[in-house]
Amino acid sequence: MTTSRTKELCFSPAPYVTNPESGGQQWRLDGFRQILRASGDAAYLYLPLTHEAGSIIDKIAIRWGGGGTGDGIIANVQRREAEGSNKYFSDVTTVQTFTRGAEDPEQQISIISDLPITLEEGYSYVLHITSKQVASYSELYDIVIRTRKRLL
Repeated sequence: MTTSRTKELCFSPAPYVTNPESGGQQWRLDGFRQILRASGDAAYLYLPLTHEAGSIIDKIAIRWGGGGTGDGIIANVQRREAEGSNKYFSDVTTVQTFTRGAEDPEQQISIISDLPITLEEGYSYVLHITSKQVASYSELYDIVIRTRKRLL
């Protein structure tokens, strides 16, 4: 009989630093609200997904905000070899764009599709998020990641 252990992690991405190669655009900490706000279009960050080999990611939900129509985020899961010379990440899930419509509220919750995925040994995994700004601003509030591990 196979059973599984499930855990859900909810956190603010605010403590994470953005990639310095992001073309000058950055996510900046709004310390009062403990959120990240992008300084422009195409600011990106990599949030590490710490795991045990064989863990399964069932769900990733992102609470984000857009100041105007067309503002939002682009997100997906990526991986690279933990050892070796390859410094580039490759896509594990489809790159997905989440934007605010004209009638949508300022805050949205979006769920990454193409899940579940099994995390393999020998790779490091990240959640890659890029700002998409057309009218005003993009913000990140919370991220929920639900994982499970099969137990024999």
